Amino acid sequence: MQKLEFVYELGSVEPIEIWGKLAFILEKKDDVNALTSYTEKIKWEKIPSEIKASSACAFNIESSDFYFHMATGTNYKLAFLQIKIKKNLEKEWYKEWVDALIQFNGFVHAWVVDYGYNYWQNAVDPVQYKFHNRSYAKLPMKHNGLPDPVGQIEIDTSNNPGLRDIRKGYIEAIGARIWFSEKFLTLINRTIEEIQDAYPCKIEKYTEDVYQLSASVDIFKDSSTEAEQRQLRAALYGNVKQEE
Repeated sequence: MQKLEFVYELGSVEPIEIWGKLAFILEKKDDVNALTSYTEKIKWEKIPSEIKASSACAFNIESSDFYFHMATGTNYKLAFLQIKIKKNLEKEWYKEWVDALIQFNGFVHAWVVDYGYNYWQNAVDPVQYKFHNRSYAKLPMKHNGLPDPVGQIEIDTSNNPGLRDIRKGYIEAIGARIWFSEKFLTLINRTIEEIQDAYPCKIEKYTEDVYQLSASVDIFKDSSTEAEQRQLRAALYGNVKQEE
């Protein structure tokens, strides 16, 4: 299955505004009859008031076909939205969501990934592997740097091309399709020309204010495209001075 993720400047968009865009598309799809909020059943007409009443600037809503999660990272000065499909849909299922959700002035970037591949690229706890009866014997390991009793040896994902790492104002991540604004270019200290010099790819204007980057495949879903993934990651984030 696939997942689409969006990043916005902190405070630039409210959860109720995001939900308004999501709700419009869900109504068109007639996907409004089996909704849950934080796993509890909820009536369609009750969702706006529940979101407005929350002080968390977040929501977790599921429909028959989609899972929506919005949250904020105050320390990182961003808000993010995840849309995960629950069954296989058409090839470019994400397009109408992208078209609607990049319209906010605070939009930074968005990307689409294979959820399963992305999950294991970022899984650090050996318990995750044990639960799924998956071997991690040949994976690099490191200490998490925390004191006992929370200190433990975990899987070292720092060199994985599909690593998802939250930074100030953006999330360091890649996808075979990436949409981004000038804000994103400023945050990663890159120009379009520098990206294309480091990673020959198709970058075009998607809207007046947003670019789309397209890799050679529709989705990164396994290690068969690892070399390309690493090249893309280096092209985007290789010269970024990270803030601690």
